[in-house]
Amino acid sequence: AQGRFHDAVADLDRALTLSRGPAPFVARGIALRMAGRPGRTEADFRTAASVDPWRPEPWYHLAALARARGDTRSARDYCERALGLAPDFTPARLLLDELNADTPGPHD
Repeated sequence: AQGRFHDAVADLDRALTLSRGPAPFVARGIALRMAGRPGRTEADFRTAASVDPWRPEPWYHLAALARARGDTRSARDYCERALGLAPDFTPARLLLDELNADTPGPHD
């Protein structure tokens, strides 16, 4: 299965020669994550967020990566950033709810 994601990464590398918008970076970040390459994954999500900081998707994916490495504070911050941009963005809302359920104490 990871081989297919490596192929997708190569295809998205080529797509990025044609488009420098945030969508190819998010797509490649997802493919990299599925291929088990978290370092490049985070870089792509950060690039997508810097190219278009008004889209919630990169912030949500950064939150998921932060949670996976056990950084719940950053994960919560990224979720809140995504929800600040798109209050109805369900993936970020669900992840934030999970983070709040997993972490005792008051949450804003």
